[in-house]
Amino acid sequence: MVHSARDVAVRAFVHILLLLAKRYELVLAVNRESSAEELRRAYRKLSLKTHPDKGGKQSDQQKLQKAKDSWEKAVIRVCDQSQLT
Repeated sequence: MVHSARDVAVRAFVHILLLLAKRYELVLAVNRESSAEELRRAYRKLSLKTHPDKGGKQSDQQKLQKAKDSWEKAVIRVCDQSQLT
């Protein structure tokens, strides 16, 4: 089975969201089929909890930011490719 760059990025993003949510005892209702808006809301909720000023770890915040950046780049790349065709 071949996965697109977007699928791989979404899968990694959801994986990081759920791992960190478990660590911070949050319940996030997201999966690979979640909409972009649902993923953004889950990210926002988790980023508030993992922020170092709110008692979170710097390393967790960095992992979350890196996953978000990868996800956004993959979405932009897919959008750019679809405009070319």
